Amino acid sequence: MDFFKRFTDFAEDQPRLVRSAIYGGALVFGMTIFRVLVLAPAGGPRAVLPALEALVLGTTGGAVGGFFYGLLHPLARFGAIGRWLRWTVGIAVYGGAIFSVVARFDHEARSMMQDRAFWFIALGIAIIYGTIAAWMWRDLPGIPYEPKVPAQTWLHDAMAADLRDLRERGNPDPELTRMDLIEGQAPSLAYVMHLWRVVGRLGRIPAPSRQARIALRRAEGMLARAQRAFESTRSRSDLSAKRGA
Repeated sequence: MDFFKRFTDFAEDQPRLVRSAIYGGALVFGMTIFRVLVLAPAGGPRAVLPALEALVLGTTGGAVGGFFYGLLHPLARFGAIGRWLRWTVGIAVYGGAIFSVVARFDHEARSMMQDRAFWFIALGIAIIYGTIAAWMWRDLPGIPYEPKVPAQTWLHDAMAADLRDLRERGNPDPELTRMDLIEGQAPSLAYVMHLWRVVGRLGRIPAPSRQARIALRRAEGMLARAQRAFESTRSRSDLSAKRGA
Protein backbone atom coordinates (compact mmCIF):
# COMPACT_ATOMS: atom_id res chain seq x y z
CA MET A 1 0.00 0.00 0.00
CA ASP A 2 2.88 2.39 0.73
CA PHE A 3 4.15 1.92 -2.84
CA PHE A 4 0.78 2.81 -4.34
CA LYS A 5 0.49 5.84 -2.07
CA ARG A 6 3.94 7.04 -3.10
CA PHE A 7 3.14 6.40 -6.76
CA THR A 8 -0.14 8.31 -6.51
CA ASP A 9 1.52 11.21 -4.71
CA PHE A 10 4.21 11.35 -7.39
CA ALA A 11 1.68 11.24 -10.24
CA GLU A 12 -0.62 13.80 -8.67
CA ASP A 13 2.29 16.19 -8.20
CA GLN A 14 2.90 16.34 -11.98
CA PRO A 15 1.35 18.67 -14.59
CA ARG A 16 -2.00 17.51 -15.92
CA LEU A 17 -0.74 16.08 -19.23
CA VAL A 18 2.15 14.24 -17.58
CA ARG A 19 -0.24 12.94 -14.92
CA SER A 20 -2.60 11.59 -17.60
CA ALA A 21 0.32 9.88 -19.37
CA ILE A 22 1.51 8.27 -16.13
CA TYR A 23 -1.94 6.91 -15.29
CA GLY A 24 -2.51 5.79 -18.88
CA GLY A 25 0.73 3.83 -18.96
CA ALA A 26 0.16 2.41 -15.47
CA LEU A 27 -3.32 1.19 -16.42
CA VAL A 28 -2.04 -0.82 -19.39
CA PHE A 29 0.99 -1.99 -17.39
CA GLY A 30 -1.32 -3.35 -14.69
CA MET A 31 -3.41 -5.21 -17.28
CA THR A 32 -0.37 -6.60 -19.13
CA ILE A 33 1.82 -7.62 -16.21
CA PHE A 34 -0.51 -10.59 -15.58
CA ARG A 35 0.53 -12.01 -18.92
CA VAL A 36 4.21 -11.68 -18.08
CA LEU A 37 3.99 -13.15 -14.58
CA VAL A 38 1.45 -15.91 -15.18
CA LEU A 39 0.93 -16.77 -18.83
CA ALA A 40 4.51 -16.33 -20.08
CA PRO A 41 6.08 -18.90 -17.67
CA ALA A 42 3.32 -21.35 -18.60
CA GLY A 43 4.20 -20.94 -22.28
CA GLY A 44 7.87 -21.66 -21.75
CA PRO A 45 10.99 -19.61 -22.48
CA ARG A 46 9.82 -18.66 -25.98
CA ALA A 47 6.80 -16.85 -24.56
CA VAL A 48 8.79 -14.62 -22.19
CA LEU A 49 10.27 -12.26 -24.79
CA PRO A 50 6.96 -11.60 -26.61
CA ALA A 51 5.27 -11.03 -23.26
CA LEU A 52 7.92 -8.50 -22.21
CA GLU A 53 7.63 -6.83 -25.61
CA ALA A 54 3.86 -6.55 -25.17
CA LEU A 55 4.40 -5.10 -21.69
CA VAL A 56 6.77 -2.39 -22.93
CA LEU A 57 4.78 -1.54 -26.06
CA GLY A 58 1.44 -1.60 -24.28
CA THR A 59 2.70 0.63 -21.48
CA THR A 60 4.16 3.06 -24.03
CA GLY A 61 0.90 3.11 -25.96
CA GLY A 62 -1.04 3.64 -22.75
CA ALA A 63 1.16 6.59 -21.83
CA VAL A 64 0.70 8.14 -25.29
CA GLY A 65 -3.06 7.58 -25.12
CA GLY A 66 -3.21 9.03 -21.62
CA PHE A 67 -1.33 12.12 -22.80
CA PHE A 68 -3.80 12.77 -25.61
CA TYR A 69 -6.70 12.05 -23.27
CA GLY A 70 -5.34 14.77 -20.99
CA LEU A 71 -5.52 17.21 -23.90
CA LEU A 72 -9.30 16.71 -23.92
CA HIS A 73 -9.64 17.77 -20.28
CA PRO A 74 -11.15 21.22 -21.06
CA LEU A 75 -14.11 19.61 -22.88
CA ALA A 76 -15.61 18.67 -19.51
CA ARG A 77 -16.40 22.35 -18.97
CA PHE A 78 -19.11 22.30 -21.66
CA GLY A 79 -21.79 20.32 -19.87
CA ALA A 80 -23.20 16.97 -20.90
CA ILE A 81 -22.15 17.25 -24.57
CA GLY A 82 -18.61 18.17 -23.61
CA ARG A 83 -18.46 15.34 -21.09
CA TRP A 84 -19.69 12.86 -23.70
CA LEU A 85 -17.20 14.11 -26.29
CA ARG A 86 -14.36 13.92 -23.77
CA TRP A 87 -15.12 10.31 -22.89
CA THR A 88 -15.87 9.15 -26.44
CA VAL A 89 -12.94 10.85 -28.15
CA GLY A 90 -10.71 10.03 -25.18
CA ILE A 91 -11.51 6.30 -25.35
CA ALA A 92 -11.01 6.30 -29.13
CA VAL A 93 -7.68 8.13 -28.92
CA TYR A 94 -6.49 6.06 -25.96
CA GLY A 95 -7.31 2.75 -27.65
CA GLY A 96 -5.96 3.94 -30.99
CA ALA A 97 -2.65 5.01 -29.48
CA ILE A 98 -2.18 1.65 -27.78
CA PHE A 99 -3.10 -0.29 -30.91
CA SER A 100 -0.90 1.87 -33.16
CA VAL A 101 2.19 1.32 -31.02
CA VAL A 102 1.59 -2.43 -30.83
CA ALA A 103 0.84 -2.64 -34.58
CA ARG A 104 4.32 -1.38 -35.43
CA PHE A 105 5.70 -4.68 -34.18
CA ASP A 106 2.73 -7.05 -34.55
CA HIS A 107 1.76 -8.24 -38.05
CA GLU A 108 -1.74 -9.36 -37.06
CA ALA A 109 -2.57 -6.00 -35.46
CA ARG A 110 -1.17 -4.22 -38.53
CA SER A 111 -3.40 -6.27 -40.81
CA MET A 112 -6.47 -5.49 -38.70
CA MET A 113 -5.79 -1.76 -38.95
CA GLN A 114 -5.81 -2.01 -42.75
CA ASP A 115 -9.38 -3.35 -42.69
CA ARG A 116 -12.06 -0.63 -42.90
CA ALA A 117 -14.50 -2.75 -40.90
CA PHE A 118 -12.08 -2.69 -37.96
CA TRP A 119 -12.30 1.10 -37.75
CA PHE A 120 -16.10 1.09 -37.86
CA ILE A 121 -16.20 -1.47 -35.07
CA ALA A 122 -13.64 0.48 -33.03
CA LEU A 123 -15.62 3.71 -33.50
CA GLY A 124 -18.82 1.96 -32.40
CA ILE A 125 -17.12 0.60 -29.29
CA ALA A 126 -15.77 4.07 -28.43
CA ILE A 127 -19.24 5.63 -28.81
CA ILE A 128 -20.88 2.93 -26.67
CA TYR A 129 -18.33 3.05 -23.88
CA GLY A 130 -18.12 6.85 -24.07
CA THR A 131 -21.89 7.12 -23.66
CA ILE A 132 -21.88 4.69 -20.72
CA ALA A 133 -19.02 6.52 -19.01
CA ALA A 134 -20.61 9.96 -19.55
CA TRP A 135 -23.90 8.68 -18.10
CA MET A 136 -22.33 6.91 -15.10
CA TRP A 137 -20.21 9.92 -14.11
CA ARG A 138 -22.74 12.60 -15.07
CA ASP A 139 -22.98 13.88 -11.48
CA LEU A 140 -19.28 14.65 -11.14
CA PRO A 141 -18.70 18.31 -10.21
CA GLY A 142 -17.30 20.72 -12.76
CA ILE A 143 -13.60 21.37 -13.06
CA PRO A 144 -12.67 24.00 -10.47
CA TYR A 145 -9.95 26.53 -11.00
CA GLU A 146 -6.85 25.08 -9.39
CA PRO A 147 -3.91 27.40 -8.74
CA LYS A 148 -0.61 25.92 -9.87
CA VAL A 149 0.91 25.65 -6.41
CA PRO A 150 3.01 22.47 -5.96
CA ALA A 151 2.24 20.21 -3.00
CA GLN A 152 5.70 20.76 -1.53
CA THR A 153 5.05 24.51 -1.49
CA TRP A 154 1.78 24.00 0.39
CA LEU A 155 3.61 21.83 2.91
CA HIS A 156 6.56 24.17 3.42
CA ASP A 157 4.26 27.19 3.72
CA ALA A 158 2.19 25.47 6.39
CA MET A 159 5.33 24.48 8.33
CA ALA A 160 6.79 27.97 8.01
CA ALA A 161 3.52 29.53 9.19
CA ASP A 162 3.51 27.35 12.30
CA LEU A 163 7.13 28.27 13.02
CA ARG A 164 6.25 31.96 12.72
CA ASP A 165 3.39 31.50 15.17
CA LEU A 166 5.73 29.80 17.63
CA ARG A 167 8.32 32.56 17.38
CA GLU A 168 5.68 35.23 17.85
CA ARG A 169 4.64 33.47 21.05
CA GLY A 170 8.29 33.41 22.17
CA ASN A 171 8.65 29.63 21.97
CA PRO A 172 11.50 28.85 19.52
CA ASP A 173 12.74 25.29 19.20
CA PRO A 174 15.81 24.37 17.07
CA GLU A 175 14.28 20.97 16.34
CA LEU A 176 11.47 22.66 14.44
CA THR A 177 13.79 24.01 11.75
CA ARG A 178 14.02 20.51 10.24
CA MET A 179 11.64 20.14 7.33
CA ASP A 180 11.71 16.37 7.34
CA LEU A 181 12.51 13.50 9.66
CA ILE A 182 16.20 12.63 9.40
CA GLU A 183 16.82 8.90 9.59
CA GLY A 184 18.61 7.81 12.72
CA GLN A 185 17.83 11.01 14.59
CA ALA A 186 15.14 11.05 17.24
CA PRO A 187 12.62 13.89 16.87
CA SER A 188 11.68 15.98 19.87
CA LEU A 189 8.16 16.09 21.24
CA ALA A 190 8.03 19.69 20.04
CA TYR A 191 8.74 18.53 16.47
CA VAL A 192 5.97 15.93 16.67
CA MET A 193 3.53 18.55 17.95
CA HIS A 194 4.70 20.89 15.17
CA LEU A 195 3.78 18.31 12.53
CA TRP A 196 0.48 17.66 14.30
CA ARG A 197 -0.39 21.36 13.99
CA VAL A 198 0.75 21.40 10.34
CA VAL A 199 -1.64 18.52 9.57
CA GLY A 200 -4.44 20.45 11.24
CA ARG A 201 -3.57 23.60 9.32
CA LEU A 202 -3.59 21.83 5.95
CA GLY A 203 -6.76 19.96 6.85
CA ARG A 204 -8.61 23.24 7.45
CA ILE A 205 -7.96 24.63 3.95
CA PRO A 206 -11.40 25.40 2.44
CA ALA A 207 -12.04 23.65 -0.90
CA PRO A 208 -8.47 22.33 -1.11
CA SER A 209 -6.88 21.87 -4.51
CA ARG A 210 -5.42 18.55 -5.65
CA GLN A 211 -1.94 19.69 -4.64
CA ALA A 212 -3.12 20.82 -1.20
CA ARG A 213 -4.60 17.36 -0.60
CA ILE A 214 -1.29 15.78 -1.58
CA ALA A 215 0.49 18.10 0.87
CA LEU A 216 -1.90 16.97 3.61
CA ARG A 217 -1.16 13.30 2.91
CA ARG A 218 2.58 13.99 2.99
CA ALA A 219 2.27 15.84 6.28
CA GLU A 220 0.27 12.94 7.73
CA GLY A 221 3.00 10.54 6.62
CA MET A 222 5.71 12.71 8.20
CA LEU A 223 3.70 12.88 11.42
CA ALA A 224 3.23 9.11 11.52
CA ARG A 225 6.97 8.49 11.00
CA ALA A 226 7.92 11.08 13.62
CA GLN A 227 5.50 9.59 16.14
CA ARG A 228 6.88 6.09 15.60
CA ALA A 229 10.46 7.32 15.97
CA PHE A 230 9.58 9.32 19.08
CA GLU A 231 7.75 6.42 20.72
CA SER A 232 10.59 4.04 19.86
CA THR A 233 13.16 6.39 21.40
CA ARG A 234 11.07 6.89 24.52
CA SER A 235 10.64 3.14 24.92
CA ARG A 236 14.41 2.60 24.70
CA SER A 237 15.00 5.39 27.21
CA ASP A 238 12.51 3.89 29.66
CA LEU A 239 14.14 0.49 29.27
CA SER A 240 17.59 1.94 29.91
CA ALA A 241 16.30 3.76 33.00
CA LYS A 242 14.85 0.54 34.39
CA ARG A 243 18.07 -1.32 33.83
CA GLY A 244 20.02 1.48 35.52
CA ALA A 245 17.74 1.33 38.54
